[in-house]
Amino acid sequence: MAPLRQVEEQSTFHIAVVQDITERRRAEQNLTTCNATLEQEVSRRTQEGVESRQRLQAILDGTSDTVFVKDIEGRSLLLNHAAGRCVGTVQEEVIGHDNRVIFSAADTQAMMAADRKIITSGATMTYEDSATTADGGKDHSFRPKDLSWTTKVV
Repeated sequence: MAPLRQVEEQSTFHIAVVQDITERRRAEQNLTTCNATLEQEVSRRTQEGVESRQRLQAILDGTSDTVFVKDIEGRSLLLNHAAGRCVGTVQEEVIGHDNRVIFSAADTQAMMAADRKIITSGATMTYEDSATTADGGKDHSFRPKDLSWTTKVV
């Protein structure tokens, strides 16, 4: 609001400019509501993901077979307790790393080549192999059954 004055006189009237911000307020409220809903949904889905991973880990830990899950680059995503016991490590030490943290460099190269072959072919392969741990301390003979799968994010 701004007063209009004549020279050396008191104001005679005022001009007020009013802007209707009802729609803007509604939009802001809608945005606030949408953000809160989105945060709740993200939290719910995150919790579902954690629970799903825990269920998978419990299932894998329930088998005496060794299970290693790796990404396309050969980095470990998951292993079960049997796999950890077999190679003398725990999941936290290998997740995000390739086999070099577990096996010798030469064995790791051979394993990664076999993994690439499986990934490229998409086939399931069973073969016999042996490897030495990275510290040179333990030789392992095993018969892996490797398979490849892809997932689609929807």
